Amino acid sequence: MNIKKIIGTNVRGYRKKLGWSQEKMGTLGNLTPEYISSVENGHENPKAERIVKLSKILKTAPGKVFEHEAFKKESSQGFFSMNVSMFPNFLAAIFF
Repeated sequence: MNIKKIIGTNVRGYRKKLGWSQEKMGTLGNLTPEYISSVENGHENPKAERIVKLSKILKTAPGKVFEHEAFKKESSQGFFSMNVSMFPNFLAAIFF
């Protein structure tokens, strides 16, 4: 599975876990439902800033969107419960 598909699967999984439609998520993040659909279907390659934004909206750590089906593994740990060793250094630099 390529990274765009992994990101998309996780974005969709976290969104559904919250019980949100693409429209609701879009409204919360000032994003279009079409963009969210495109990310979820693996057609977008979101930049680091957008990954952080999507993660905040979805109430998860940015690195979680890079893990295969992370939404299935994660409990309600909150946004700042993150294992820095699990996500790319360019994202770690944003926070630390």
